[in-house]
Amino acid sequence: MRRANQAGIALIMAVLITAVISIVVISMVTRQQVEVRRTTNVVDRDQALLFTQGAEAWAKRILHEDKTKNNIDHLYEDWAIKLPPIDVEGGQVSGALYEQNGCFNINNLLDANGVANLEQVA
Repeated sequence: MRRANQAGIALIMAVLITAVISIVVISMVTRQQVEVRRTTNVVDRDQALLFTQGAEAWAKRILHEDKTKNNIDHLYEDWAIKLPPIDVEGGQVSGALYEQNGCFNINNLLDANGVANLEQVA
């Protein structure tokens, strides 16, 4: 009788060990998937930052060239032409410069003390 009881305990122990190993393996695989996704996100973020810096460098170059060519700005100059979409890995990059001189700056409605600037309101 005693051997039959031990055989049952051995079977239960084998099932428990298998369950624990399965849980550990599933946990490791899940953790690895999270780390792979995190790494992908970091790479994508860095790539987007580089594309943004490239677009900013393009804008600086266009504006510098415009400044050296003439002192008059109009919407038919090179800086006002929208950058056509450029295919890159995972998407497209495009850009445009917009003249903001004719826009109203709402920051001028109040002075530094929070008092209404009547010259700007009128």
